[in-house]
Amino acid sequence: MLALQYLRIKKRSQPLWLAEFIVLYPFLFGILIDFVGLPSAIKYLMDVCWLLLVALIGINLNRKRVVVEKSSTLYYVWILLFFVVTLVVYLFNFQSPIYYLWGFRNNFRFYIAFFAFILFFCVDDITDLLKKLDILFWINSILCIFQYFILGVKQDYLGGLFGTEKGCNGYLNIFLTIIVIKSIIYYLNKAENIGKVLAKCGVSLIVASLAELKFFYVEFMVVIIASVFITEFSWRKLWLVIGGIIGVFLSVNLLLIIFPYYLDFFSIDAMLESATVGGYSRADELNRLTTVPQITQNFLTTVPERLFGLGLGNCDTSAYDFLKTPFYMQYSYIRYHWFSTAYLLLETGFIGLAFFMGFFVLIFVYSIKCKNNISNNLQEKMLCQIAALTALCAVMITVYNSSLRTEAGYLIYFVMSFPFVVKKEGVRLDG
Repeated sequence: MLALQYLRIKKRSQPLWLAEFIVLYPFLFGILIDFVGLPSAIKYLMDVCWLLLVALIGINLNRKRVVVEKSSTLYYVWILLFFVVTLVVYLFNFQSPIYYLWGFRNNFRFYIAFFAFILFFCVDDITDLLKKLDILFWINSILCIFQYFILGVKQDYLGGLFGTEKGCNGYLNIFLTIIVIKSIIYYLNKAENIGKVLAKCGVSLIVASLAELKFFYVEFMVVIIASVFITEFSWRKLWLVIGGIIGVFLSVNLLLIIFPYYLDFFSIDAMLESATVGGYSRADELNRLTTVPQITQNFLTTVPERLFGLGLGNCDTSAYDFLKTPFYMQYSYIRYHWFSTAYLLLETGFIGLAFFMGFFVLIFVYSIKCKNNISNNLQEKMLCQIAALTALCAVMITVYNSSLRTEAGYLIYFVMSFPFVVKKEGVRLDG
């Protein structure tokens, strides 16, 4: 009897185990690839996980083992409509079903994980994972400092637990952003003391300087300013704003000491010129703030193309040659694959871009509403506030780079599931 009971408990824990694995595995495979020497294909273990989650979601919904909160139906319909639009558009721009499946994988796997987080996590599970992320933050920070000062790794190659592959600092940026958001929200709600928030924010700014994450300074200040408006009045806000300004000032100076060629970068004129004139690193490349006009002028020349794009997956690429599309082979030199906005606009047009960005806006609004409806549970209120700020940063990251298309994106969608888990748990307890 005890053995049978253990098997039943183990069986019920499988979806939860897979969901937790998807959140935590990005902290492991970078080390396994860059330091242990395992092939980069081990990243695709996460694809096995979300495919298994699809089956487990279906099984659990069919057997009514999980709660689906009715007020969240809009968000599932939003994702479903996005999928239907991409499928219909692809039929009119058909090239290869493999391209569409690869494009689906690169965009919709996060929504599947998002749904799984909502179904299988409870508030206690989230709280436990946030504690694990705090531990991983300190391990990662120590490793980043070791990589920089001992191994000589810097800039785009400095990732700590995320490895030393070019672009790993995109993972690092997302992780630091989430840690800072969580710490600031906890501090403003008097759930974390000033020593902890200063330590986490200070170390995050230092690591960002070592990894040349200039954009993190912008995210940091946006998080501080936005957090002031979504939390209750407290004199802690004054100290937070003052400390944030000082922290950014010191970290910018640290960046200039490490990389003196950025001396003129932080003037207003220089930043505007960098963001709007020429390409990201060459004149013939796209730039973050000029992506939309350049793409619509040069590639999406008709009204249908501008509305719906060239088809999901038809501009995609991969480390494997058979997944490199003809469009990528011809136009990769403009570096459109460095920016999520460029990818989305080319493949799904303004309609797809609106679906993608609109989802973050909806999450932000839902998080604020959920937070306002909570009166006596501080932990749940803080989770909603964390989700709101994360959704706000997700919009910025979409413009900044393409890291939301990588495995780091799972962290963003994990955090954005918080208000839905809070709402689901309230329904379950009330019922």
